[in-house]
Amino acid sequence: MRVVIFDMDGTLINSAKAIEITINTTRKKLGLTPDLSSEFIVKTINDPSKNYAVEFYGLTNVAPELKMEFEKEFIKNYALYARLYDGVKELLEKLHQNGYFIALASNAPTVSLKAILEKNEVLELFDSVVGADKNTPQKPDPTMLFNVLKEASKIRPVKYACFVGDSIKDEKAATNANIPYLQVTWGFAEASTSFLSASSTKEAYELITNLFYDN
Repeated sequence: MRVVIFDMDGTLINSAKAIEITINTTRKKLGLTPDLSSEFIVKTINDPSKNYAVEFYGLTNVAPELKMEFEKEFIKNYALYARLYDGVKELLEKLHQNGYFIALASNAPTVSLKAILEKNEVLELFDSVVGADKNTPQKPDPTMLFNVLKEASKIRPVKYACFVGDSIKDEKAATNANIPYLQVTWGFAEASTSFLSASSTKEAYELITNLFYDN
């Protein structure tokens, strides 16, 4: 079994506008101005050392009610604005046609993942979809990746696996799970200084297949 696990935001889905609008709408509800830039938001989200509540809202603790409001707004804006990057559907289709076990591991709320994949007409290409919830910690914790590998192994033994993402959190999650990592730069990220990087979906396909030595 050959397993390819993808991050979602900045890797498969261009969600920058949805994230920016959600955060700035929440700031307005809290009486905060001005709007934060997309560049600052993306940089903060991809930095595991940052506390989002402090950076975006000046809060050390987030009330459950505010968190629920944020998630509701986030899901709404995802449906309105989040779209696949060019070439992603073709990449997934080629991997699917060649027998790869395709999975998603995202820090987004689990409830939103399948809906956005279905809206973008790629849900049927995924064998496993894993998001963050009360029982599954966010990356860079490797639990999501381990859960995918465990699920895949129920079908056939996992011979090779890799994780495809766009952030230091993704890179560390792959390292923590002891599997190869590929950085993509068509979204939010720059090239990795430690791992392979792909600037196009065509290049990503070539690098992914080269990671599996039984091809």
